[in-house]
Amino acid sequence: MSSPTMYLRVKRQKTIYFLECTPQDSIGSLKTKLAHGPLNREKDPKDLKFFVATAPRAEAAPAKGTAKADAKGDPAPTPGYAGLEDAALLEQLGLVDDSVVYLAYWVPGEGSGTGAWEPVQVPEFESLHEEEGGHDAVEPEDRKGKGKA
Repeated sequence: MSSPTMYLRVKRQKTIYFLECTPQDSIGSLKTKLAHGPLNREKDPKDLKFFVATAPRAEAAPAKGTAKADAKGDPAPTPGYAGLEDAALLEQLGLVDDSVVYLAYWVPGEGSGTGAWEPVQVPEFESLHEEEGGHDAVEPEDRKGKGKA
């Protein structure tokens, strides 16, 4: 019997990638799938790192012990996020259908073998429509059910 298909949301800055995967897929295989698919081989899989949020985004301070060093010896790029190891399986990490992971690129430094992971940057959601009076505003009777033009 085959494993159930699921989708993982991968966020980087203002972009969201949807990756089809199974619970038995490793983080390394997903990085390869992303690098060879949507990223059109512009980035090598070893220059990609996935992170998960360890604290609510509103909090600035990370939970204790989340800023661990990664395989290249660098600390997590942004407080509140923990890096995922390439060998880890999605089911081991507790990632389920529609889970969110964050993507960061390796930014090479001046010297050979130097560099750092870029910080996880995902802007807060901004509505395209400004609400007058907030979410509790009551629509006039003649506009009920009609969208904004």
